[in-house]
This record gives sequence, structure tokens and C-alpha cells, in this order.
Amino acid sequence: MLYWERAACGPFSYLEGEFHPMQSVPAQRILRFGALLLLLLVGMVVYWNGLKGGFIFDDFPNLVDDEDWRLASLDAGSLKMAMTEGITGNAGRPLALLSFGLNYYFTGLATWPMKATGLAVHLLNSLLVFAFASALMRRVLSAPVAKVRLMALAVALAWMVHPLQASTVLYVVQRMELGAATGVLIALICYLHARSSTPRSRNAVLWWCGVVLGTVLGLGFKETAILIPAYALVLEVFVLGFRNADGTRARALIALYAVGTLAAATSFFAFVLPAKLAPESYATRDFSLAGRLLSQPGVLLGYLQQIVLPWPESLKFYYDNAIVPTSWLAPAFMVPMLLLVVLAAFGWAVRKRWPLTALGIAWFFVSHVLTSNVVPLELAFEHRNYLALAGIALAWVQPLRALMARCTRGVAVTVVSVLLVFVAGMGWVQVQTWADPTRLALTLSNRNPDSSRAGYELGRALLASNPDDPASPAWGLAEKEFEHAAALPGGSPLPEQALIILHSYQGRTQSPHVWASLERKISRRALGPQELGALEAVVACRVQGGCRPVDERVLLDLLTAATVANPNSSRVRLVFANYAFNAMKDYPLAMELLREAVRISPGDTGAQLWLLRMGLASNLLGLEEGRKGMGILTAANSRHAYDPDIKHLEHWLAEQQQTKAKGD
Repeated sequence: MLYWERAACGPFSYLEGEFHPMQSVPAQRILRFGALLLLLLVGMVVYWNGLKGGFIFDDFPNLVDDEDWRLASLDAGSLKMAMTEGITGNAGRPLALLSFGLNYYFTGLATWPMKATGLAVHLLNSLLVFAFASALMRRVLSAPVAKVRLMALAVALAWMVHPLQASTVLYVVQRMELGAATGVLIALICYLHARSSTPRSRNAVLWWCGVVLGTVLGLGFKETAILIPAYALVLEVFVLGFRNADGTRARALIALYAVGTLAAATSFFAFVLPAKLAPESYATRDFSLAGRLLSQPGVLLGYLQQIVLPWPESLKFYYDNAIVPTSWLAPAFMVPMLLLVVLAAFGWAVRKRWPLTALGIAWFFVSHVLTSNVVPLELAFEHRNYLALAGIALAWVQPLRALMARCTRGVAVTVVSVLLVFVAGMGWVQVQTWADPTRLALTLSNRNPDSSRAGYELGRALLASNPDDPASPAWGLAEKEFEHAAALPGGSPLPEQALIILHSYQGRTQSPHVWASLERKISRRALGPQELGALEAVVACRVQGGCRPVDERVLLDLLTAATVANPNSSRVRLVFANYAFNAMKDYPLAMELLREAVRISPGDTGAQLWLLRMGLASNLLGLEEGRKGMGILTAANSRHAYDPDIKHLEHWLAEQQQTKAKGD
């Protein structure tokens, strides 16, 4: 009995410090190097097969269909254009676009190198999580360095291989999220070291410079890195205690955080919130501001479930059918909100006993401050948990230590190893799903059969599996998926667009029912990206001679209604102008629409180019329009993509000058 107590759960337990405190420096270095090597090897094993997958969802509008970010050369002008002219968000994401541009320069649009680059960033981030967790635990836990590093390794491994991370690592466009996380982690590691240094010392200054550089790096990938001060604040509240390395109060830092918090709150209530309260802010969404806020407790609770129970079947990827409660009294709001309040209260209650747990819970909430707020984003996305997951992994460290406080090293290592192997196994299973586009689409449709997006993407994947044979079974199955997706309530018009184009390629008579459904969905609200994409695709098909409705007035009336309902959309006018010029042969109408588009978006080079090309082709271009267009194209021609248009325009302007001179 005494032997068992000593061997299994006695006072010499692993988690209470049985490593020799005088471990040699070489041994510590070997342990650190082995931990880093293990992280890299496990990450490669888990994610390697997923590199064979394809593009998905937002990859298409951001990368496949947009050419502005693609690098044709490495001169300064081309690099600048690649960094500034892609789909970059409101604040710009130049470093993310530069990384995509470099991928394209060396390997084109091949998905394997694109995903491999994302995996490399994720592996780097796992090393940074290990370094961050090590630095954090050394301040909090009274344990030998070797033991701290083993616990930090467990946190980094769990974070790295968690199945929830697959939809960030293998989702090409989410390199933006990966790179932003790199900047955040670098900044916070430097912050911990700066706060551990003597204030105003040389070391402290260097570490503070690292904080600034990490912040700049993160913001260059995605604006979510703006949360770095919020992460640093929770570090102070739960771990650092606003005290300097010598134990004195960091009064200047306290004042800085007080002023910063006040400034952030003032900016939010004075500028951000009023802008989002405007009716047009949510005009393109199926939900209101109130609906979005009411939905987020359920969304956050769902995220927590996916993190704590790493089961691939719960990872749906598409959440377009997420529940939107109708009032704050609805159970779908009240129950999740109550549970989140209990979780936050628990974190606050254990902040002194288990500071890592309190920090991890607060970290999770901070990670969602932007994406679960008033900004009219999609209701839910799995990649929003990329850094949030690190907080929950840290939160488990001290409770697990307490649970296994009386167990030996062998028992503790076995339990932790089994848990890590399970998480890694589930991650590997999820990665296999992502390794094949058709398998991924089929799996996601099965996991969420009520998602219109999932059904549409499955149909598209089936078509892509046999694109050249309209009589193949794949086309028949795709048609059924599109019909199913089109019938789901609240779905986008993309399935109707796909049915119209599919019927056109098969040479079948267009269904009035499908056209009526398309019109109904496009007319229900201001056009968002999906509605515009559907309209563009149908018009492009019609211009090429297909997708002709039984009554041509159906498409004309639809475009007219969309133009009237979206008075500030230059893109709607460009779509209508394409139809008017190439299908209707109504050149004056096309030019009128193009001039409106240029007036609405004067900085849109594409709109200006359409105006010049159609104006020259129809001989309806004005001389002043030509001169202005020449200046715009010349300024935007660093890649020489517009050389033929400029030459044609120069010739036309010269002819106009000669004609005018003869007239004078």
C-alpha cells in the first residue's frame, strides 16, 4: 500500500516538482531544442496530407477571381501594387497580399505551395505559443524550468493540432489570420520580457521596440492585431499585476492603460456604434444589428464546445443558418448568455488561485471583441478562434495540475499524453477531410444539411469533378444539390445562378420558377457580395450567348430594379452596362451607366477602363473623358497591364486633336 502511494499518487508527484532543480544548462538546451523539433515534426505529420486540398469559399473572390495582387515581377512598382490593390479590408492587409503575390510569382495559383506557406506560418506560430506559454508559466508556477517547458509544450501541441485549426491553416485566404497571430504573439512575448526588465534599461527599450515591430507586422496581415493592447491588459490584470520587475507599482503604465481604455470606449460610443446604427450598415445582411448581438452568446458558446470537445463532426465551416434570437428573452439568447456570465464569474473568482485559468478565459473573450461586436460581419467563422483557442488551452493548465496533484510522473505523463494523442488524432482526421475538395464539400454538406452555402459548394465541387460532360451523373447530382440549396429558407441566390448556368450548358429550356426565385432573392435587400456575384455570373453567361430567360424582359427588369435599389453601387452599374452594351446593343444606356459608376467610384480603375473601352468601341467617348482616363490608366500602369489600352487611347486622342485643329 505504501509502495503504491509513493509510486502512483504520493507526495513525490510529477506535477509538484520531482525534477532536480539543478538541471544542467546543456540539458535544458537539449530539452528546449527537442521540444521545438517535436512541435515541427508533429505539425508536419498532422497537416501534410491537407496540402493537397483546393481553394474554398472566400478564396475565390479574394484570390482566384481577383488579379490585382498577382506579382508578375519583383520591381518596386509591382510590389507596391500587389500590396495595395487586392481585396484588403478597410484598413488594408498589405503584408498578407505581398505573401500571396510572392507565392504567385514563383508557383502561380497552385494550391499546394499556397497551403504550404500557410502551414509554415502556423508552425512558426506554434513555436511562438510555446515561447509565450513558457515565459508566462515561469512567472506564475513554482516549478523547475524543465517541467514548465514540458507543460508549455503540451499547451503548444494541443493548440497546434486541434481540429478547429484546420479551417484556418488549410484555408488559403486565412493566411491573413495566421500572419496577424504571428504579430500578436511576437508583440506579447516581447511585452512579457519588457515588463520583466528594469524600466528604462537598454534591455527594456529593445523589448519595447519588439512590441512595436510585432504590432506593425500583425496589422500588416489583418486589423485584428489591433487587439494587442487588450491582450496586454489582461496579462497585467491576471498575471503581472501592474508591477515592475523590482515589485514597485507601474504607475505610468496604469495611467497609460486608463487613458487608453477611456479613449477606446469614447471612440466606440462616439464613432463606431453610431455608424453601425445607421440603417444602411446592415442593408446587405439577413439580420439586423440587434439580431447579430443577440446571436453572439450562442455563437461563443458553440466555439467553446468545439474547443473543449475536439470532435470533427461539430466543425461545420458554413454557419449561414446560425440561429438569430428574436429577443433577449428568447432561450437561444438567455441560456448561452447565462453560461458565459457564469464562466466569466468563475474566471474572476479563481484569479488568485489559478491566474492562468482566469487569464485564459479573459483571453478567449478578448479574442472575440471585434468579431462578436457591432461590425456587420458574418455571424460565425471557425478561424476566429485561431488565437482564442490558446487562451482555453492555458486555462486548463492549473486545474489539471490540481486534479493530478497526488499522481506520479508516470500517471500524469500518461494522462496528458493520451489527451494530446486524442486531440492530434482528431486533428489528423479533420485534415484528411480537407485533403480533397469533393470529400470536403460532401462532408460539410452532411454535417450541416440545412446550410444553403454547403449545398451550393457541394454542387460546385461535383461539377468541378467532371466539368466537360453535361450528361455525366455528377452534373445530375450537382443539379439536385443546387435545387436543395435554393429551396432552403434565407439562402443566397448562388444556387439559382448555378441552375441557370447549368441548364444553359446542357441546352435546356430555362425554368421560369428558377428565374423568379433569383429575382426574389436579389430584390429582397441591398445587394451583398453573394447577390452581386450571382448577378455578374448570369449576365456574363447571357453576354456569351447562353442563360437566356424565356422572356428577356425578366433579366432587364431585374437589372433595372437592382440599379434603382442600390444607388451607391458602382458594381451594379458595371454589370448592367455589360448587359446593355453586349446583349441589348444599347450603347447610350451602357455609357450612361458607366459614367454613373465612375462618378460613384472615381478611384476605381476597372470602372474607368470599362468606360474607355466601351466609349471607344461605340464612338461615344468624350474628349475630356479620354484625357482624364489617360491620366488614371498611366498612373495605374506600373505593371504595364494597360499598355494596349493606353496606346489605343493615345491614337484616339491624337485623332481627336487633329479633327479639332481642322475644325478651328
